[in-house]
This record gives sequence, structure tokens and C-alpha cells, in this order.
Amino acid sequence: MNALRGIVAAIEWAARALVVALMVAMLAIVISQFVDRYVTPVWKGYPADEYVKVALIWLTFIGFGLAMRAGVAIRVDLVDHALPESVRRWLAVAFDLVLAAMLGVIIHKAVRLYEISSMQIILGTDMTVAVPVLGMTIGCLLMLLAVVSRLLRNLFRIEL
Repeated sequence: MNALRGIVAAIEWAARALVVALMVAMLAIVISQFVDRYVTPVWKGYPADEYVKVALIWLTFIGFGLAMRAGVAIRVDLVDHALPESVRRWLAVAFDLVLAAMLGVIIHKAVRLYEISSMQIILGTDMTVAVPVLGMTIGCLLMLLAVVSRLLRNLFRIEL
């Protein structure tokens, strides 16, 4: 079990490091766009904003996976406070099972989308459409890891 916890911790650390690197890269690109526009040409006709868009997709999905792992829940909880603790716990398990199934479908479809999009170039860049799809897929895998971790905690009292 300790080895599994170590793997999860390493994945979390790598995802956080990637988020920091993406934010630094986005900041550098935006600053270079300012320099390109007002000081001297830097990008020489390349659409720098496309790189920022791809980084934003990666940040969105990976950041959401990290947020879920940290216990941030985005949901409407109008009646949760009125329910007994045991009902809330089983309701959370039911929602997590539905979310895990949905993420499984998204990941399954994303693999095929990756194959198709690897042949489509993003105009003006050297990237294919598979790059943002990969970010979405990795983010969904992180979300699935967070959901599985919550399910293990709620059903079997196993902490990852």
C-alpha cells in the first residue's frame, strides 16, 4: 500500500510541476507577444496565441484533476446539509461512480480522438491537434485517479 501511495504522490508532484511550468511558459509567451508587437519582432509571423491556447487547455484539465484530488467539489448542494451523514456518504459514492463511468467513456473516446488528431496540424505551428487532446486525456486520467481515491476512502477506508 505504501508503494501505491508513493506512486500517487509522485504523479501529483509531477502534475503540479507541469502546472507551474505551463504557467511560466504562458507568461513568457504573453510577454514575448508584447515585445513582438511594440519593440522588435520575436515571433516572425508565428501565431503565439495558439501556443497559449494549447497551454490553457492543459492547465484547465490538469488543474481540475489536481483540484479534485485536493477535495474541491463543484456541485450543487442545496439539500446536503439537511441529510444525515450516512446518506451524504452514499450519495457521494453514487455520484463518484457516475463520474468514474463518465470519465471512463471520455478517456476511451479520447484515445481514438488522439489517433485521428495526430494527423491534423494546428495552422501556423509545428503542433498537431493531438497535443491539446493529450492534455485533456491526462487531465481526465488525473480526475479518474481522484475519483477512485475518494471511492476507496468512502467504501473501504483506504487512503491513497
